[in-house]
This record gives sequence, C-alpha cells and structure tokens, in this order.
Amino acid sequence: MLQFAKLEINGTVLIKATQESMGVIKHSTTLFRRVWKSKMELLEAWKLRDNEGVSSLSHFDSAYNQNRIMNILIWNCKGAMKPQFRKTVMDLVEWHSPILMVITETRMYGAKANKIIELLPFDGAAVADTIGFAGGIWLLWRTDLVNVDVLATTEQEIHAIIRVRAQTCHWLISAIYANPRFAKRCILWNNIKLLAVMHDLPWALMGDFNEVLSEEEKYGGNPVCQRRVRAIKECMDVCHMMDLGFSGPKFTWTNKREVGDLIQCRLDRCWANPEWKGLFEEANVTHLARVNSDHCPLLLKLSPNLDKALRWNKEVFGNEFVRKKQIMARLLDGGGDLGNESKDGLDHYGGKEHLVLPYVYNGQRSKNRITCIQNAEGEWIHDIDEVPSDGEIWSALKSMKPYKAPGIDGLHVGFFQRFWLVVGELVKKEVKWVFLSQKIPEYLNQTLIALIPKQIGLETISHFRPISLCNTVYKIISKIIVQRVKPLLPTLISPMQAAFLEGRRSSDNVIIA
Repeated sequence: MLQFAKLEINGTVLIKATQESMGVIKHSTTLFRRVWKSKMELLEAWKLRDNEGVSSLSHFDSAYNQNRIMNILIWNCKGAMKPQFRKTVMDLVEWHSPILMVITETRMYGAKANKIIELLPFDGAAVADTIGFAGGIWLLWRTDLVNVDVLATTEQEIHAIIRVRAQTCHWLISAIYANPRFAKRCILWNNIKLLAVMHDLPWALMGDFNEVLSEEEKYGGNPVCQRRVRAIKECMDVCHMMDLGFSGPKFTWTNKREVGDLIQCRLDRCWANPEWKGLFEEANVTHLARVNSDHCPLLLKLSPNLDKALRWNKEVFGNEFVRKKQIMARLLDGGGDLGNESKDGLDHYGGKEHLVLPYVYNGQRSKNRITCIQNAEGEWIHDIDEVPSDGEIWSALKSMKPYKAPGIDGLHVGFFQRFWLVVGELVKKEVKWVFLSQKIPEYLNQTLIALIPKQIGLETISHFRPISLCNTVYKIISKIIVQRVKPLLPTLISPMQAAFLEGRRSSDNVIIA
C-alpha cells in the first residue's frame, strides 16, 4: 500500500552561529510556530543573541509578543556612517520597540543610504535628500504594525499618513530636520503653514527644529534671538500646535565642551494639534540619555499603560456615560424615581441598621477626643461636635466651589448644589449620622491621590504636588468642622504664628524681628 503525503510548511527555523573565544563555534536554533516571511518578524528573534543560558532549542512566538506597543523614536544621529550607528539603532529598537522611527541628520542619500536601511530592523522607509553633506531624514516603520502613505518630502520635511493596523483612525505625521540657517528655516515654516490649511486631520510634528522657544531652553552661548523665536512661534500658532512637553533631561543637544564654553539647548521636540491630542490623550515624550551623538533620542509613547488604565477605570468607575444618562433622565422626569431608588440604594450610607453600631474606643482615643473648647472669656464651647442643622449643612455646601475635581464617585459639588431638592435629604441624613456616631464610614473616607506637575522636565517625586480628591459628602463634613473652629483660631494660635489665620502674613514676622 502506498500513501502520499502533501508537503506543508508549518513553521520556521532560524539557526545562528556565533564564534566565541578560542575559535569555538556556538550554534543556537530557534523554532517559530508559524511561517514568517517579513524581515521584521525574523529580526525579532535576534533579540535572543545576548541571552545567556538559552537552550540550543528555544521557542519564540511573535503572536504573543508583548512588546508591540505604540512607541515612536526620534533621534538626530549626527551621521549614519559612524561605526556605532547600526548597533545604537538596534539597541534603541530592542529597548523601546517602536513602530516608527525618525532619524535626522543622516548625512547620507542614494544607494549608500538604502544599503544601511536594509540592515536596520524596519521594512518600510522614506528618505529625504541631504543638503549637500549635511541634513537628511529617514522615516522608518514596521509594515506588519503600521501602514504609511508618504505624501511629500523636501530637504527639511517628510509628510505621511499613518494608519495603525490595530486601529481604525489615521493621522498625519511630519518628520522635521530644520536647516541650521535661519533663512532656510523660514522656508520650512512657510511650508508647514501652507500644509495646515490643506487638511483637518490629527497632526503631529517631530524632529530637530534647530530652534529654542525661550531663554529657559538654552544654557550658555549667545542670547536667544527673539526674531527667530517669533518666527517658529507664529508658525505653530497658525497650525494650532501645542508642545507635548517632556520628562527627563531638560536639554536635548550639547556642544560637549568644558563648563566655561558649554552650550546646551532643547532643539528636538514634538508638537501636535488638538485633534491629535484628543486621539492620544495620554501621549508623552521622554528625553532619553545621549548615546553615540550630541543629541538625546526622544521616545514618544502614544498609549502608555493604556490597557492597564482602561481596566482600572472600568473596575473603579464603571461606565460613567451610561450612569450620567440614567441620572439625567430620572432628574428630567421629575426626580421621583431617582429619589425612591437612591433612598433604597443609599440606605446603607445612613440607615437604621448602622445606627446600632457598637461604640468601641480604647483609652488613648478617649483621651484625644475633643468635646469642648474654652474661649478667651473663659466660656466653654460645647457645640463643636453637635449634630448640624439643615441650614448649616446647606450653608457648607453652598460655600464650596461647584466644579472642583470630583472624588471616587465622580460627582462634583455642582451636582449636589444643582439637584439639592432631590438628593438633599439623603445627604443631610448621612452628614448627621457621622456627627452622631463620631465616625466617618470607610466608603466616605476613600480618596484618590492625583499628582500635579510643578515644573517642566519631571524626574523625581518631589517634582509633583499631590492633591487628595475627596467625595462631596466628606467635604461637607470637613467644611462644617472648619466653620465651627474658625472663629476660635485667633485665641488658639499664638500672635507670633504667621500662618493659618486670615490677615496674617509671613512678612509680619520679618517686621517684628
């Protein structure tokens, strides 16, 4: 009996040979689950070259590769003919896994440029001609992850439409290398302004602009030329561009001189219009450490921690839009259903079953409890912890700004002020229960911590200002306590203390001294 089998290719095998010391040849074999045809897919396995202790038969599956994230690298390489250029690009790609890379000032064109590009871990490329032996722009991308349609190229710019395969949206990218001569740069600014009126797409500009925007972006050397600053600012204003900012080192270029002759500038940056920023709300730029060039590489992360953030948002907040529509629909219908349902749903906030909670206090807590305060006339004030009246609760709520950042429930003060007739009874019941029980429930004490940047170029935790986002009921309770204690502060705080009191300033202590 004869049986015939059809030859089918079900995988790919990559065999590498490395010459080690003493002339020993070391072989390693990598198996792939499926057939790979593109150069990029095969280059992914090359990352195993530096791994120690890898078995001779290793398994690698790109379908489950977690490095496919939305990153873009921008780097002024100061010449692609340098011996370490290819290794530097390979290392940057391995560390940051970009889908796109903009390389400027390559100082190469034609067949030589194409030959080097073929050795890089990208299978899509657009090249802008050099300016003599200077300049040059390479826009490189991975065709398996992104589709790029090049629209136009000049000596100072490459414009292309970007379509990420995992997404339905598309946007315009402009890779920039501005000429060091101001007259030539003005031509670039005019080209960008002409392009701005020809489309309404989300748009991002990135690269080496060879210009600073303020004195803070330059250290050493001649003063900043305001005429040149006005030219680039006018261009970006016409295009409605905003600077995406950065984290990491403040300057992206240095002349590498000694301290007396040292000059440093921020020449490389990323701009985007509001439409692009709305598309990638969490996008951020990081200035990486300088390597094999006098310019820092820039890492533009389009969706940093997006999956993790979306999952956290869904678990904590749920669908806010659906909740908002449901609440608004019930309020517009008269509020009857909302009042009844909210009363049933919020009974656990202040229901009778919670009024019989046991009062368990240790000795130290009893000693620290404040029940009354004596004023300057010797009279004892006993209403510090009294249950507030309805008017006092409404007064505390009304005194707060309506649109401060909301707490974990997503409802700001303005909501309670606007719909007080509907939710007022529940809020008053909750506030009074807190004063009666002398205890704030755990669900009211939950607080979100937000970090507000204090400066440009964030590096350490001290560069952020933390703020607490409390829910509105908690704020009302705190406000009532503050209003009760405030009249007593002048008698509780020493006249030498400059803070915490209205009308006192720190300069008063200077005068006294």
